Formats: sequence, structure tokens, C-alpha cells
Amino acid sequence: MDSSAAVSLALLEPGAAERLLGSCQSIVTTDQIVGDAFHALESFALRSDSMVVWNEDEARATLHVAPEELMSALRRTLERAADLVRRLPRVARPELRALRGMPADRAPQAWLTALDHAKEHNLVLWCDDRALRTVARSVGVAAFGTLALIDACQREETVAPREAMVLRAELLRHHYMDIPFSSELYGFAAQADGWQARAVAAAIARPTAWTDAQAVVRLVLNAAAKVIVSEPNHAAAWLTAAYVGLWRATLPSHRAANLQTFSIQAVTQPWVSASSLPFLLTGLRNGAAEVQSGDGPLMAALARYYGQLVGQLGHPEAGTEFMSLFSQAVAADKSAAARIVITYRDN
Repeated sequence: MDSSAAVSLALLEPGAAERLLGSCQSIVTTDQIVGDAFHALESFALRSDSMVVWNEDEARATLHVAPEELMSALRRTLERAADLVRRLPRVARPELRALRGMPADRAPQAWLTALDHAKEHNLVLWCDDRALRTVARSVGVAAFGTLALIDACQREETVAPREAMVLRAELLRHHYMDIPFSSELYGFAAQADGWQARAVAAAIARPTAWTDAQAVVRLVLNAAAKVIVSEPNHAAAWLTAAYVGLWRATLPSHRAANLQTFSIQAVTQPWVSASSLPFLLTGLRNGAAEVQSGDGPLMAALARYYGQLVGQLGHPEAGTEFMSLFSQAVAADKSAAARIVITYRDN
């Protein structure tokens, strides 16, 4: 086992971590992995919770203080990871013996010692560093991650399906990427985060999450609805993540149409009002800026929405309703809305 797998186990409920450990026939690590874990813990204890960062909006340096809750959570994770590897059987690995190409006079990097030991003794490497697993396989060492172990335990019925889902959600909440999408899993993780646009939103911004585009969009719009009143910036961030993820997951020939469809779905949500629209537009525009797609899909969606209003209310009343919706928008968006109304032609 290497240190990345220990950190994964440290994120999980202790009983679940013990069951995953017990599912393996035997586990061994190295003295260097243990030493590295305790070195990380000691380094964290010396770390300040404050740092000076550059504020782009204010064009000046500002002091950023990490929340005590975050620092405490990180400390607990490091403590548990160090305790986990300390209790494992371990071997000394003062030098790399099986990995060729490393200078003999160099002290080994701790993170390579587990791989080196696995290669020499024909063992399987438990590792949650995707790059290191790729390296392991390239030198003939079989490797797996904690997610694969959870899947195996579920297949063997040593972990119940519900518990397996909870374990995957916990890893997803800690930015384990490319976990296969399911509405139940991603929704559970998002709810555990108070529907704030955190790790689940980051996962949705990746193309691998979009195996069921309609289900992803439903989740995003539901998440935005949960926080639009209390935390509208998080609602905007959900929309940004979805815009980016959909753009990345769509073939270039279909991007404009798909993004337009997503934008009109967002605009026509029942929670959209004059007070929430600015956040919705910010979210969609931020997504467009990140992928450099331009605002064409958004403008086309707004024009389509206005056309629907005209069909329901007639042009004069639709114009009044549409402009009322933009009453709290920034000047540029008000101008864009007015342009849509003025240039609209009933086909």
C-alpha cells in the first residue's frame, strides 16, 4: 500500500476502512511510506492558516485565512492516514532495488518505495495516484485503487450496495475524479456538501460525467434551485460547471445546439426571477468564458425564450414581461435583452 491509498481510507468512516483492509489477503507497506506520512503531519503542524494572495478584482494583495473547520479536517485526515500505515506490517526500503534507471547514489523518493517493493516481490500495488498506477503497469506491476476495491467488495457482497454508494460519495466529495455518474451517487454527494458547488460540480465539469446528459442537467438545475436564494453564487457555479462539462463532452458540430438547449432549460426554470437572473447569466457567461465559446448559444436561447413568450402573450406584453425579468441585470444584459425585443420578427 502506498500513502495515497492510506489517505483515501482516512477519509472514510473507520469501520468501513477496516472492512476494506480486511478484504485483502495481506497488506504491507514500507518504512519510508510510514516516515513520509508522519513527516507530512509534522509539516502540517508548522503550517500557517494564513497566506497573502493577489486579489484580481481589487488589484492588490490581500490576506487569506483558511477556515478552522477546513484546517481541522485536514489535520484529522493526516492523523488517521499516519495511524493507518503505522499499524500495517512494513519493510525497510532504504534504496530502490527493482526500478531501473534511478541513480544508485540517490536516496529513494518515499512514494516510489511501495512500487519498488511490489515489483521485486511480484505483489499488487494498492494506490490511488492514477499516474503512479500507470507507471506501475508500465513496469509490469498490477495495480488497483480504492474505488476498484469498493466495487470488488460489492460484487462479493462483503459491502452492501448502499454502503458502497456512501463510500464512493465520500471519495467524490474529496475530488476523486471520473467516478462514473449516477443521479443517486452524485446527488447524495452534493447533498452532503449542502448543495454547494464543490467537488461534485468539479466532477461535472469533466466530460466523463456526461454519460447521461439529461440526468446531469436535471441534477445541476436541482442543485441550483436548492441554493439560489441562500447562496446564489453557488447556483451560478453549478451552471458554470455544467456549461463547461457539456462543452467538453460534445462533438464540435453539436456544441452550439446543445449549449443553447441547456441555456434555455436554465432560463425557463420556475425559480428564475428578476433577482436570480443575474446569477444565472453570470454562471452561463463564466462557463462560456472558460471554454471560449462566445455568448452565441446564450443569446440564441434568450431569443428562443422571448419567442415563446410572444407565442403566449403577444409581442407588446411579452416585451414588457421580458424586460421586467432583466430589471436587476447589468446594463450590458439589459441592452442585449432590449435588442432581442426590438429585432424580434414573428415568423
